[in-house]
Amino acid sequence: MVDLTKSQFLAARLKPTLNRVSNDQPFCTFPEGESGAATVERIMIATFRELFRDCRAVSAVEFAITAPLLIGLLIPTADLGLAISKNTQLHNAAQAGAQYALANGWDSAGIQNAVLNATKVSPITLNPAPQQSCGCPTGSAITSATCGSACPDLSVAGTYVSVSAQTVYNPVVPYPLIGPSITLRASQIIRIK
Repeated sequence: MVDLTKSQFLAARLKPTLNRVSNDQPFCTFPEGESGAATVERIMIATFRELFRDCRAVSAVEFAITAPLLIGLLIPTADLGLAISKNTQLHNAAQAGAQYALANGWDSAGIQNAVLNATKVSPITLNPAPQQSCGCPTGSAITSATCGSACPDLSVAGTYVSVSAQTVYNPVVPYPLIGPSITLRASQIIRIK
């Protein structure tokens, strides 16, 4: 049996035919009792073993596998962050309208301007328009009452201003369950008297 160096082994594996030293003698000889097919099988097994042991460029393969997954997670996460940011700005704009009403009293046009000027989110619609109402607080709700009348707890009915704002958020990527756009809404109720 003839031992081959690694470069000879690779050269023999890559060449489609065996190089012959002379017409009678092949470049590499087979061990006694083995045919050429057994040696080819051995070469293929050795090649696969060598490929599986080779650790070069493993990080590039790992990156190629994980990059689409990471990008697939990054886009919806960034999209959700943009939607939350726009929703927060919308709530802050509605709060600015309520604070304007608290500081200046009932002024529908002034409240609308305060909401629209409080943020760069566009377009914002005030739907319904700011409303003034009188009522009595009962737990988590306000029961309608005549302004200045007595409430069940013997307090005087207060004057409340309700500010509602809404805008549309268009996701970067349309999601099947959400649709092409999301309507964001914010509302604030504040007692001014």
